[in-house]
Order: sequence, then structure tokens, then C-alpha cells
Amino acid sequence: TDVRDDAGATKASSPNNNNNNNNVVGVMAKMETRIVVVRVVPGFDDAALAAAFGSKSLRAVVLELYGTGTAPSRRKHLVDALEIARQNDVLVVATTQCRRGGVVMSTYAVGQALLDVGVLGGHDMTTEAAATKLAYLFGKYPDDLDTIRTLITADLRGELSPPEMYTRPFFEDDSDPVIPEVPSTASF
Repeated sequence: TDVRDDAGATKASSPNNNNNNNNVVGVMAKMETRIVVVRVVPGFDDAALAAAFGSKSLRAVVLELYGTGTAPSRRKHLVDALEIARQNDVLVVATTQCRRGGVVMSTYAVGQALLDVGVLGGHDMTTEAAATKLAYLFGKYPDDLDTIRTLITADLRGELSPPEMYTRPFFEDDSDPVIPEVPSTASF
């Protein structure tokens, strides 16, 4: 039997569940589509971002940043564009372009500046997971930006690892790594 809940999710009972609600599968029907993904690249146009962030129909942006959540350091206009997003209630979530690791935006001054204008760190969530999660959350809580801000950084279905998995040091033990000494008079 299929039933719709208040959020538009279709719930179908599994044929093997013996009417036990613990086995109900839900499919979300109301997904927000006004979400874009922006990959930060060298030389990107801040004015284009400001125009996009100023759109009254845009709900959220997944911003793919460098490394732990940083962008070009001398881009004041990027911060200005993100301030426009905040003023228009456009939620911005930062993910990393790296294959491993996660966003810890307070690591560098640029990341901290992005946090200061409301960008949320996506931890180690993939870009695809962040976009899908935003679509789901905006579909479920369309008028509750505070709830969405809270839930986007919470692990709902295994899309986030525990922080110690992506914030640990590069070297597993507490000893200093052995780095080969480079002769000061090396000739090339």
C-alpha cells in the first residue's frame, strides 16, 4: 500500500515486512530544483557569481572550494558576492574539490572570511551529496532556513564521516615525520 506523508514522500510497505513500520521505504516527491553547483577555478568572474547570487529564485549553492575550504585569497568581490547570497537567503554550502579529506574552513583566513559571510562547511560530503541533501531539505522544510542550516551539517544518512576521519593529521603517529634534508648547495 502506498501512502503520502505531509512532506510529499511516498511510503510503500515492503512485501516482507508483515505490516511492521520499521521496514517502510520513503521516496521524497518534493525536491527543490533551484540549486546550483559552482566550482571555483582560477580567474573566475566574481560579477557573474554576484548576479547569480542576487537571483530571487535561487535557493542554494554548493560551492566547490580548494582543499580544506579556501578560495583565491585576494578576491574581496567573492566575499561581496557571498554577502549578496546571504542577503537574499541563498544558502551556500562549501565542499572540497579534493578526492579525499573534507572542508574545515577555519583552517585558513580565506575560509574564515567565507564562514563570516554565512557559508557553511560541508565537511567531507561530496558535491553530489550536498546538492541532493539541499534539494531534499528545501523540499521538506521550504520555509525554514534555520532548520535547513542545522540539518545540512548533520549526518542524516551516512553522508558525513565523523570529523576525526577528515581532520586528523596527515601522519598517523605522534612522532615527527622524517623529511629528507635538502643540501643547501644543491646543483641542478
